[in-house]
Amino acid sequence: MAEKKRKRISEKDDHPAPAKKVALQNHSGIATVKISHIDGEDDWSPVIASTPGISIPSNISLKAYRKADTKPQSTAILPPGYKAPKPRSELLLHSSAHPQINYTGRDEEGNGSESYIKHYVGVYDPTTGKLQVMEAKKLIIRGTLRKEEEELRKKDNDQKLPNQTARQNLGMEFGTKKAKKAIASQTENAISPSKPRATSPGGSQRPAIQDPATRALLDAMADSTDHMATREELQSVVDEAKPRPKANISAKTPADVYPVESLVGEETLASLTVKDWQDKVAAGEAVTGLKSRYVSQRLQKVATSSVSGKVVRLKVLRYMSLLLDFYLTLNVGARGPMRVPQMEHLKKALGVQGSLVDTIKRRFAPESTLTKWHIDNLITHIAALSLLVDNFEVDIYHLKEDLKLDNKQIAQYFHEIGCQVKLPTEAERTKAKMSKAEASVHKIAKLKIPLEFPKQRIMRAAKRR
Repeated sequence: MAEKKRKRISEKDDHPAPAKKVALQNHSGIATVKISHIDGEDDWSPVIASTPGISIPSNISLKAYRKADTKPQSTAILPPGYKAPKPRSELLLHSSAHPQINYTGRDEEGNGSESYIKHYVGVYDPTTGKLQVMEAKKLIIRGTLRKEEEELRKKDNDQKLPNQTARQNLGMEFGTKKAKKAIASQTENAISPSKPRATSPGGSQRPAIQDPATRALLDAMADSTDHMATREELQSVVDEAKPRPKANISAKTPADVYPVESLVGEETLASLTVKDWQDKVAAGEAVTGLKSRYVSQRLQKVATSSVSGKVVRLKVLRYMSLLLDFYLTLNVGARGPMRVPQMEHLKKALGVQGSLVDTIKRRFAPESTLTKWHIDNLITHIAALSLLVDNFEVDIYHLKEDLKLDNKQIAQYFHEIGCQVKLPTEAERTKAKMSKAEASVHKIAKLKIPLEFPKQRIMRAAKRR
């Protein structure tokens, strides 16, 4: 009869499991630990640094530099509910406090499984039982001899110099005339290698000049250029000499740029009469004798407007009518400047008293002839007056017809007084009841703050062949 196998006695039989489960507790008496993750990508994060093969002195402090990652982000389509990962930033530690060694710490990503490893730093509070975890960057700090870096940089420069010299020699020997001229110019304008910069390349300090002749030449150039005008001063002088009304550059609103007192004059404004225009408009009669389409198109609107100051606007329109008539009476010769007609003919053409005609003639035609400067000055004043009449938004089509100019010329005159000239918008076209074909030949000049004046062109010397 086979013997029964003996039952193996296990350790469990010696130590039987307790009937009740015992709650595990730490030494502080708190049963659970709450773990929270802190996203530190937007701020500085902890660093875990290793120094393989070197020992950094304890008195060396590393300065941190951070740069955003410039690698293109992945364009993969993510499942619903998943957010694209934030771009990581590159962190670098550097120190040059050691007299002979530079320490640099950077993230050296591996190609194997280590590239997927992330490091974290946790802070545990035993009183509250909270554990805060933040991702840390793993950096490797290495040291390089400062003299070794300088020697490598110098070696690279020495290798580049012979190659460049050899290319220049070949160009001077077998190159074309144009290539030889370019190489000669480059050699003449090159900086002498015997005079290095006092600081690193790209620095702002230059070495002291030891050559007496060079120092004397530079001192003489500095004395002669001390009193030279700057670009802004030259631009202001050019602006003052241009044939256009003087603008108030510090104006806060368009109405303050060209005051009516400076365009017309207080005495001239007081001597202008518009009572006959007002009476005829009030009686519903047509005002005859107007030669300007611009004036005739706006007389009814200005005279019947309910805006305050319409009398002043009527006087400005009357003054514009006189200037336009004065422009149309000028005698255009086959050659040479325009001539002002005789005084009797001028008074008859303008239809006003002699003192007002004298004022216009003295201001815009002091001599018997008008040069291009005088003509431009007259037209720019007419353009500035139209801004006061049309509330600083002028349809320049009628003025173009009155002055017998093309679109480019009349637009340039408005540019000279600081206006922006553009085609009418869809809202402006609808308000003026113009078709698209009509709107293509109409342009709107607007005076806006800040003013934009054409800049003086700087002419460059032509290249010699």
